[in-house]
This record gives sequence, C-alpha cells and structure tokens, in this order.
Amino acid sequence: MIEYYQRIEDDLEKIYARISDNVVQGFEEVERDSISAIIRKIRNAQLQKNTHIITDEEMRKIEEMCKRRNYWVHNCFLKFPLDDRIKKNTEVNTTQELINDFFEAEKIVEILMSKF
Repeated sequence: MIEYYQRIEDDLEKIYARISDNVVQGFEEVERDSISAIIRKIRNAQLQKNTHIITDEEMRKIEEMCKRRNYWVHNCFLKFPLDDRIKKNTEVNTTQELINDFFEAEKIVEILMSKF
C-alpha cells in the first residue's frame, strides 16, 4: 500500500508541474513538499488558472486518501495491540481498515493515471 501512496505522490507532483508555467520549476517547487502541501498547491493552481485536471470529487477522494495515508505511515502502530488478551478484535478491525484503504489507494492510482 505504501508503494501506491508513493506513486500517488509522484503523480501529483507531475500534475502540479504540468499545471505550472514552467514544468521544471514546477517539479522543483514540490519535490520536497509533503503530499498535503502538493494537494493544496494543485487546488490553488487549478483555481488560479481556471483549469480542472482533477475534478472536485477526485480532489475530495485524494484528500481523504491523504488522511488515511498519514495514518498508516505515521500512526498505525498505535492500533496494533501489544496485549494478547485484546489482540483478536483489534487486529481484525485494523486488518480490514488496511485492506479497505489499499483498494481506495488503488482506485486513486487509476484516476491519476487517466490524467496523463
């Protein structure tokens, strides 16, 4: 799943560069940015240039995916139980969340691939 998230981030950088007046400069502007910052820059650039490479609905899905990405990358270890007495229920729920988010990330990869 992290591979999907990395690919999405890379695709978003390319889309931002494409919207920019100068593709090379656009890449340089976002190469060190977080995925959240890249999403904000794309949203602002689309508004400023009155272009809609990513629709509002797609952007909403991407923003939601970003929240889930941040959860899995930074906080997921907090949900996995260390105590065997509570392990079963929590583990099942967390595993299902992971599976659901994997498929959501896969859908967003497909959306972004259609933009090129």
